[in-house]
Amino acid sequence: KAKGHKKGEYIDPYVQVTMFDVSSYDGRDTIVEKYTHHVVKNGFNPIWQHNPFKFKVDHPEIAMLQFTIWNNRDVTSSDTFIGSASIPVSCVREGYRSVHLFDANNKRNGAFECATLLVDVGLKIKSQEIKMW
Repeated sequence: KAKGHKKGEYIDPYVQVTMFDVSSYDGRDTIVEKYTHHVVKNGFNPIWQHNPFKFKVDHPEIAMLQFTIWNNRDVTSSDTFIGSASIPVSCVREGYRSVHLFDANNKRNGAFECATLLVDVGLKIKSQEIKMW
């Protein structure tokens, strides 16, 4: 659960994966967002099974990959931030990777001391395409 939230016993988490890059065409910022489905009542060990997310990266030396975990709320209220991590694309390696999550204050203590997101990364270096399973 997000820090300070006590209402409800369960959370329904989903992941927002965002690629921040700069376009080779016009030099403008490019932001591409992808989302998993939410997992109902499983905040301790959620599993997201879906087709891989694919991102085309023009400038891997400056591009950033961000993982943000949200709690899916009902339609009458906004979703709650759970945790996040940002990684330079130049540091991303193929295979199963454990991404350490940080709270809203960018800290890793308390419940976030061991919070991670396990991702399977595939890279196509020729086209600088990144796939996330």
